[in-house]
Amino acid sequence: MPEGVGPREGGNDRSLEKAARRKVKEDQRRSKEARRRREEEKKEKGAKRDRTKPPRTVHENFAALVTSCRRALVPVTEPVVLICQAQRSGGTLLRNLFDGHPQCHVHPGEWHIGHTRRYLWPKLKPDQPPETWWVRLREEVLERRFQTGIPVDPSKYRGEDASRREGTYPFLLPPLLHRALFLGAIADIRKYREIEGDRDILNAYLTGLFNAWLDNHTLRSSEKRWAVAFAPRLAWDERREQFFEAYPDGRLISILRDPYSWMASARGRQIKDAENSERLLTLWTKSTREMIAAKRDRADQVTVLRFENLVRSPDDVMRGLADALGIDFADSMVEPTFNSRPIGANSSFAFATEGVVVDPLKSHGQRFDEHQRRLISEACDELYQTASDVAQASVSA
Repeated sequence: MPEGVGPREGGNDRSLEKAARRKVKEDQRRSKEARRRREEEKKEKGAKRDRTKPPRTVHENFAALVTSCRRALVPVTEPVVLICQAQRSGGTLLRNLFDGHPQCHVHPGEWHIGHTRRYLWPKLKPDQPPETWWVRLREEVLERRFQTGIPVDPSKYRGEDASRREGTYPFLLPPLLHRALFLGAIADIRKYREIEGDRDILNAYLTGLFNAWLDNHTLRSSEKRWAVAFAPRLAWDERREQFFEAYPDGRLISILRDPYSWMASARGRQIKDAENSERLLTLWTKSTREMIAAKRDRADQVTVLRFENLVRSPDDVMRGLADALGIDFADSMVEPTFNSRPIGANSSFAFATEGVVVDPLKSHGQRFDEHQRRLISEACDELYQTASDVAQASVSA
């Protein structure tokens, strides 16, 4: 055997053995890596199944609803157009004419944000916990409407000749969802800065309200310019400046109604001591003086309308308001609706028509005796003329 052959063959055997061991280790490593990838894929698939799996409990369902609303949240930061005067003056009608406008968030009823009394501006302090703000702002009337719905015909007339349309519209604004979205909106602000005042808190409240309103037909219809709300007496006395402090870019609309027509509508309604003519006269004169003062102090931000013009010529009045607010005129602005559905008049009298009803203008006829007429005339005639001039100046402007 040639010299050196044995060792070389032995060396080759050892090389082959090492190569075999390396291959076994590599196969083991690849097998381990494959198992790890399979396990990760299995976990991923399981996680996906968990995310798409329907919630099993009421709490899980509610949490999923909040999450869904939060993902598609429409922030409401627009200034408020506040409709404010004594009740029974046409505020509900004007609110219903704004309803459905694609450039406006429109509050679904009267804005009752006073904690103890609905006519008081809420006391909101930036250093209070958010739950305190919620308690001060929450509107119990909306919670009742969530349970009962909205009557298609809200007329308060109950005479034998009453013509009523039966039915109720659903009002899908769960109070707990409103609260959850309000608290979430507050938390969103606090991620970047501190709460600075009423405007931040009210923005969060209205964001919660309009996003929790699950069948809100105009939430995403167009870019919004205003939030519109009707709140009788809320902007009287010092409360008017509280409103403008929160909304320096806001607007105030007040409706002036003929005192005879107003008295006929107000008697026997939801106003305390409504049968007391002197008390009603005091309320009407207070409302009228407030709108005169508001127009004097903030001429560019306050509009005074005559109720008679609104019901006789809604097209002209609403076109003027659309122009003043910088929004497009929409055909919906001449038909009263709730959530874009037709709704009857909130009237104290029988009426034979639908849409904007002119019957209230004729309703005070023989409702007052001579003594009552003299009381109304002495207390109101001169003031009504002054306010009518202010309203005319608003139209001309």
